[in-house]
Amino acid sequence: MRHFSSAFAMASLDEAYSQKIFPVKVVAFLHFKQPLDLEQTRVVLRERLCAISRFRSRAVDTSAKKGTMECAFKEMGGEEMDKAMGRLVQEHHLIKTQTDIDGFVSQAVSENMDPDLPLWRGWVLNMAEGRSMLMLIIDHSIGDGVALVQVLMSALDGDACPGRLPSVPSRKPQAASSPGCSAQLKGLFQACWGPFIGDLMPADPPNRLKVKDHKAISPIKTFATSESLSMDQIKDIRGKLGGTVNDVLMAVTALTLQDYYRKYEPKTLKQKVRGNFPINLRSVQGTDIMSEEHFGNRFSQGQLRFPLHEEDPVKVFDNIKTQIDVIKVSPEPLVRDKILGFAVLKSGLSKNTIADLFLDAFGKVTAMLSNVPGPVDTVHFLGQPIEDLGFYAIAPVGLYFGVMQYRGGFKVGICCDAACEPEPQKLAACWKPAFERLQQAANAKGS
Repeated sequence: MRHFSSAFAMASLDEAYSQKIFPVKVVAFLHFKQPLDLEQTRVVLRERLCAISRFRSRAVDTSAKKGTMECAFKEMGGEEMDKAMGRLVQEHHLIKTQTDIDGFVSQAVSENMDPDLPLWRGWVLNMAEGRSMLMLIIDHSIGDGVALVQVLMSALDGDACPGRLPSVPSRKPQAASSPGCSAQLKGLFQACWGPFIGDLMPADPPNRLKVKDHKAISPIKTFATSESLSMDQIKDIRGKLGGTVNDVLMAVTALTLQDYYRKYEPKTLKQKVRGNFPINLRSVQGTDIMSEEHFGNRFSQGQLRFPLHEEDPVKVFDNIKTQIDVIKVSPEPLVRDKILGFAVLKSGLSKNTIADLFLDAFGKVTAMLSNVPGPVDTVHFLGQPIEDLGFYAIAPVGLYFGVMQYRGGFKVGICCDAACEPEPQKLAACWKPAFERLQQAANAKGS
């Protein structure tokens, strides 16, 4: 394990440490029109999901041997795993509605998983009106978003991608001019400032989505999912304004927050509101991610400051794009990765101190953002087409805002600290109107 996986796994293995950092988890939902069979689901997940070493392994604390905070994965035997599947994958007969799901997830993620089993669980949920769902809760120590999407693809039916293993579609880099001297200089400055000085600066001022104390995070969460946006419409805006699809999505995110604060807390429009987002450090794509060398948690983070004061959506887009352009050429993510790696694996600092470092690195901002590319076409599981995909990430921040792509659409899975926003639907409702504002501004500029 590397430093992120060790830090995440320790929250399930050390009770005192888990009081500082509760286990960080990813919750995934696969929606179907017809009921799923529990035994068939267990067989398929045993065969496909558990073909990946970390899904058939226990997390164990090896730090006592080395005097550092380090965990490892210890594989379970075949018979042991066969017996464990009955506990790893279960059916829940009382969950019938989305409200039931949200309540169950909030309770489940606040409890530590049994460390004698692999750190993941699955539930078959046969919902009202004959619909069904497969819900997976996966500890972040197993892997990051890029790895877990590839895990999902490997668990799908083989006919999803005939003749080869399914994989996340590759993203070809778009042609772009070389970054200017200004962007490169800003990137170098950011690499020196951010990890060494910026993280020591005060946190975002209090607001409706920012936790009051980032070192005392509550595991009680609330959830919501937005409407879907069309890939073709996103690309149309990109064509008019330039940049990438991700630039457009992050601009829509900024406008979503702007609309939310304008409705519910206008004073925050004049304050500092920031979001961290993961940066994939892998040099490979597709099924190559499944190798032990590239699997797990191979990410660092970047940071955006949302220009909530800007009224013009095009200026919001330009501001966000400029920040992202600097991050792309900055060595800051590599510097952050090395610093955290040393702190966790080699520094000899106490677990309590390491927990504080992680919480400072992730929790001084208002939000955690992500953009996860899923399958572009309909995929299948147990012979059924997957009608929809969704996910939440349970992280030590007030707001997790995760964009998920599936079948040509983008929607957001929103997870809020319940003490900050007990009704995250208010934020989800701002997603599509924010996109429409940017679309209208882009059309006006392009005409």
